[in-house]
Amino acid sequence: MYFLILKRVLWAVPTLLVITMLAFALSKAAPGDPVALLLDRTGDAPGSDSARAAQAYRETARILGLDRPAFYCALLPRAYLGTPQDRQVAGAVPLSGYLPVLQWHGLDNQYHRWLSGILRGDFGRSWRDGRPVGDKIRSAISWTLLLNLFALLLSFGMSIPLGVFMARHRGSWIDNSSKFALFFLYALPSFWVAMLLLIGLTGATGGSSWVQVVSGSGTGDGWAAVLAGAKRMAVPVFCLTYGSLAYIALQTRSAMEEVLDQPYIKAALARGVPERRIVWRHAAKNASFPLITLIGSIFPALVSGSVVVESVFNLPGMGKLTLDAIFAQDWPVVYAVLVLTAVLTMLGLLLSDLLYAWLDPRVRDSGGLTMRL
Repeated sequence: MYFLILKRVLWAVPTLLVITMLAFALSKAAPGDPVALLLDRTGDAPGSDSARAAQAYRETARILGLDRPAFYCALLPRAYLGTPQDRQVAGAVPLSGYLPVLQWHGLDNQYHRWLSGILRGDFGRSWRDGRPVGDKIRSAISWTLLLNLFALLLSFGMSIPLGVFMARHRGSWIDNSSKFALFFLYALPSFWVAMLLLIGLTGATGGSSWVQVVSGSGTGDGWAAVLAGAKRMAVPVFCLTYGSLAYIALQTRSAMEEVLDQPYIKAALARGVPERRIVWRHAAKNASFPLITLIGSIFPALVSGSVVVESVFNLPGMGKLTLDAIFAQDWPVVYAVLVLTAVLTMLGLLLSDLLYAWLDPRVRDSGGLTMRL
């Protein structure tokens, strides 16, 4: 078990490092000038005074750390290594001046500063309003955690017993009608259902207290605001639950159907072992392996949020925060959410591996043998 954990952690470190490099590269390639955006949105743009504008631009770039080199090193043509005065004196650039040269910038660069801040829990400042990105995420994550925790508990709590029940009565009218209903639910788009419920339940009658949209744009008072609006989250939770409930129930039924056909199950039934004990103690345990794979997607789903449902019901969660940040070109927020989601995805995969090893000793043995080899 310990070798398996160590192996997964050793693989996770370079993977997360590559993800941070990709996120940083995407932030540099994103459209817009962060210095100009911040000056415009804070009202500090100096106007027509070019000297004052240049000074304000340089000072803002220095505060944001954008006056440093982008990365530890850069591959530049040899002619670019000199000063502009040197290039003017040299006149025409010879052919050797176009040869690439690796220039080392050291640790004083934008990526190193950004990565060091992430390791300390500092995701920088928003280009939209100058607030710390961590504060905006903490304000939004409470809504998303509560919304998704309720949805996941309902999905797994209802779908697993339903899938087992369908497998025990496979081929019957109950099984067939349940499959039809689940396929029908799975085919319904969540945005369409959310809009229908919002329009139908908040119509001319003034709406119901259970479906009123939450006021605010993601800058609420954390858990206090969440608890105050918890009753109004019933319909958003339903919109997140019905699709995953149908998928997990069908997966459970398929896995249970395969396990119930195994010879050891039939032998236990022939020996007179109670069916309920066989189903829940033996068959359900072996049928849980396909469901463990879903664990890897639970952790990132808890924090990434649902862009559609949160936007429709105006819930100031992580999904709406990300969508608003994209429209406002607030890239520090977008890529902070990207890195956080990647970290939680790795943790979810590690948890899946540990559950596999706990349920099946062969996985533990193969993990330890691989590490020893």
